[in-house]
Amino acid sequence: MSVSSSGRSAFIGTENGAFLIFDVTNRSHPRLVKQMRFFEEMIPLDHVIASLDGNILILGSSASDRVFVVSQKAKEDFTIYGFI
Repeated sequence: MSVSSSGRSAFIGTENGAFLIFDVTNRSHPRLVKQMRFFEEMIPLDHVIASLDGNILILGSSASDRVFVVSQKAKEDFTIYGFI
């Protein structure tokens, strides 16, 4: 899990490989904004790191050698920039 630099969004990777983005502006009622998958298999998404400048997210799994780079900005609809 990681949080945006503004503190308004929480980014969560799950054991079954889902990536969830929540709006946590109202902390008592988080709202799911987007759900994505990066692996076809049920590989855990256990590395979620938000850059301090609020531009990108780096996502990965200890079960895979792929690393995904995603926009951290809601106005860009969390665009996937690419993977390595």
